[in-house]
Amino acid sequence: MRDNGPFATGRAPAARPAIPIMSESSPGVSPPSATCAASTASPGRVASATWGTMALFFVNGATFATWGVHIPTIKARFGLSDAMLSFAMLAVAGGAIAAMGPVGRWVARVGSARASMASGLAYALATVMILAMPDFRLLLPALAVFGMANAAFDVGMNAQAATVEASRTHPVMSALHGMFSLGGMAGAAFGGLMLSLDVPPLAHAAIMAGLTAVVALGTAPALLADHPLLPTAGHHRDHAVRALWLLGLLAFLGLIGEARCTTGPASICAMLRWRRRAGSALAMPHSRAGWPAGALAATACVRAGAKRAH
Repeated sequence: MRDNGPFATGRAPAARPAIPIMSESSPGVSPPSATCAASTASPGRVASATWGTMALFFVNGATFATWGVHIPTIKARFGLSDAMLSFAMLAVAGGAIAAMGPVGRWVARVGSARASMASGLAYALATVMILAMPDFRLLLPALAVFGMANAAFDVGMNAQAATVEASRTHPVMSALHGMFSLGGMAGAAFGGLMLSLDVPPLAHAAIMAGLTAVVALGTAPALLADHPLLPTAGHHRDHAVRALWLLGLLAFLGLIGEARCTTGPASICAMLRWRRRAGSALAMPHSRAGWPAGALAATACVRAGAKRAH
């Protein structure tokens, strides 16, 4: 069998045991018909889907870093105060939150492969939109659309990541999420380079949007079809809902810390303050080095965790 790289599955994996779906009337008894079918994808097909999903995570992080790099650009272009800039940032988060519920149902209906392609294209277009807006009143809805597209892309590619991991013999989710950090690092470094070369922000956004669109279209044929889900008993479903609320709360608290320490308002205010003290836009590429450095540290931790999981 040919080598498929570091994510090759090696020999054909043994069929995963069917996952029983418990009946509510007979706990612990698994009806023969209530099972989930094992993955039938070949090792080469799974390896291709793994690489494709890695590419989606990478461009997602790189494109989101493009928005982060140009937050000071938007502030300067429209003459925004710190308070008004916070409203612009809130529009991104608000759009993402508003889209999460509908997006989850949409991804379940059309499949994660198709959703990843469509949302990736929308994400690319929205990235260009936010730097093409001539007026702040138009910028706010454009940022909300950007947040919605980002949320859709996140949900689609993570659903595909879950399908890919379920088709493999070894876990790969941490490596996939590490690619998002690597993408953020690369996107921030590339943004600093574009600033140092005086490349117009819209041209920079168009380059990143083109890369995202190419990856979204190019990886679509390699992605896997989602595994069918069978209905579960009521008491298992209720337990899952409670667990999701708890996980959501933990994620909320974790992201508050991330917003304060890495890519959120604290780091952005620090960059803006550095620019004012330096008195020159040339200081901005150096101040943005904090994001790549943080992403590199996060990636190293993720990689270490992945090795421990293996």
